[in-house]
Amino acid sequence: MEDDSDYNPRIQDPTRLNWLDKDNYDVIVLGTGFVESLIAGYFVYLYLSLSRAGKNVLHLDKNDYYGGYASSFTLNQLDKLLTKANEEKKEEEDLVATVHNINNDTVAPQFKNIKVYKKEKKQVVVVTPPTTTTTTTTTTQDNDIEKKEGEEDVKQQEETKQEVVVEEKPKQEEQLEEEEDIFKKGRQYIIDITPSLIYSRGPLVSLLISSMTSKYLDFKCPEQNYLFLKDAIQKIPSTKGSIFKDSIFSLKDKRSIMKFIDSIKSIREENEPKQEEGESQQQQDDESKEKKTGGEYEELKRKYGKFIEYIDSFALSQHVKLFILYGLSLIHQDIENITFEQGIQSVGLYISSLLVYGPTPFLVPFYGYGEIPQAFCRLCAVFGGTYVLDRSAKDILFTEPNDSNNQTSKYRGITCTEGQTITSTHFITTPRYLNPSSFSISNQFITKTYSRAICIVDKIIEGTESYSFLTIPPGSIGGNKQTINMNQMDKLCVPMEKTLIHFTTLATGTAEEDLKSVVEHFLQYDSTATTTDSKDSKKKPTILWSAYFNIDLDYVKESDSGSTFDNTTGLLPEGMIICSDAPISSTIDYQSQISQAKFIFEKICPGQTFLERVPDAEDIIWGGEDTTTSTTTTTTTANETEPTTTATTTNENETTPTAATTTTTNNENPTTEEHQS
Repeated sequence: MEDDSDYNPRIQDPTRLNWLDKDNYDVIVLGTGFVESLIAGYFVYLYLSLSRAGKNVLHLDKNDYYGGYASSFTLNQLDKLLTKANEEKKEEEDLVATVHNINNDTVAPQFKNIKVYKKEKKQVVVVTPPTTTTTTTTTTQDNDIEKKEGEEDVKQQEETKQEVVVEEKPKQEEQLEEEEDIFKKGRQYIIDITPSLIYSRGPLVSLLISSMTSKYLDFKCPEQNYLFLKDAIQKIPSTKGSIFKDSIFSLKDKRSIMKFIDSIKSIREENEPKQEEGESQQQQDDESKEKKTGGEYEELKRKYGKFIEYIDSFALSQHVKLFILYGLSLIHQDIENITFEQGIQSVGLYISSLLVYGPTPFLVPFYGYGEIPQAFCRLCAVFGGTYVLDRSAKDILFTEPNDSNNQTSKYRGITCTEGQTITSTHFITTPRYLNPSSFSISNQFITKTYSRAICIVDKIIEGTESYSFLTIPPGSIGGNKQTINMNQMDKLCVPMEKTLIHFTTLATGTAEEDLKSVVEHFLQYDSTATTTDSKDSKKKPTILWSAYFNIDLDYVKESDSGSTFDNTTGLLPEGMIICSDAPISSTIDYQSQISQAKFIFEKICPGQTFLERVPDAEDIIWGGEDTTTSTTTTTTTANETEPTTTATTTNENETTPTAATTTTTNNENPTTEEHQS
């Protein structure tokens, strides 16, 4: 009789070769976007810290990279994606829509209306015939001096002619070499799909600190932020002294600005609680709500329903109003309808974030915004989460509703694209993954289209700092209908002597229609072309590569109270939750996305603190009373083909953590890390 103790179904059945060892998880998250990654990191930590053995997260993504629309690419990767998206589409098959309730065709970032500009590789050589100079010299015995002078003139002319020929080099050849160098160093570029900014004292920084995710990231403070005002780029002052030194505002305007800023500070001091040591962000938010239930703050809210009405009460000039609305509040969508509370919070956050880490109130990640969701994914993996990229769900499994018992359908699990059935209690994804024909949720989220322009140029814009942020109000350049944000990056995510410039706005047409006039106001496509203002042309940076495209981002609607994202109750099977896939919103920071992740967290884990400080994995003692835990360490050396596994058992009094660790002793980094307890 054969011994089948070593039977491995994955070896015997090739279709199961890529199956996971486990087929049951507490939560399955589909997509590694900002909200999904954030909630995965906190959720897995909560369960493991409460010693609920075996409760963990399976995180899948159809793409082979992290971040979704919050991802970052090299120049070569982005150029390849845009070229592929711009090709003629093949005939669409409707099989997926009629068979499966998961749609994997629209998961990767969808680029529309793409226009890519590259330097032409044509080499035009202009042949200039050499200039011939003839010198006639009459030689006599009595004129030796004239002969010598003539010989010297001929020699000088020959030398001059030789120098002209050597220096003559076609300009197009120089441009060709420069264009080739861009893609040769394409891996040195870090280009964000949806760039943004992070307030130094904003909710995302608090979250990164409390979760200790900040140890996976490096940040830089932009050197200056600007506002396009009076047909020029104007610095936004950061201190009281710099305001009064500014030359664009009159003395009366400067006093009005300081009076307005002081009023914002006064309102915030009266209504925003100071965070005590050891106090969580959740407790601080609760205290803030209690303070805002009455008193002067509520009276101001009733008096000024809109933030613009509160600004008008100061009788400010038009330039000062633009300075406050577009330079300080930074809420750039539907600005006329910003509520009093939203405006106070936005301007107050800007003021409180000034001079924290640098001259501006912002931070930016060194290696692109795609590092932020990836950092939360790493947090999840450290505490036991399982990650599989390039794998998605094919079907969602759920029970049919029972009308006789008034029971709604209940989520059970998924069938992944490898054919494995995996069950879980909760399932989190974005609307883009769900097939509209299977789930009636189209009214529960809205889709916003953004216009983007990405330009690689040879130098920074004149009069600006190398890493800076510019806000262009509506109607400033070429009749732009929406606010345009410009991010300029030099030496941070590009090679030396190159600059990366992003333009972003809410779309009213194609990206080229919305942004080209603004791009050409600051940049130029051909430095050799003749223009009406040759001096201005020499000052403008020359575009070496650029791309225009539109992207659609899905936002789950908030409830009428504006505090939850629970509008899908009854429309989805119990246990399914959808979230936004948009890493940017009406504000430049991530407040909306963090609020949404907080709501999902509290829905799954009622009574738990969302922003509770996360300890280091090695500081956690797993298990409770009268229980033992085990540590499994897998070490793979360069000369070993099979890993060596050692199991160690510890009691409750020992401090050795049981989180598994993977160590690679060769000089290469491990490609995968799986930690299980």
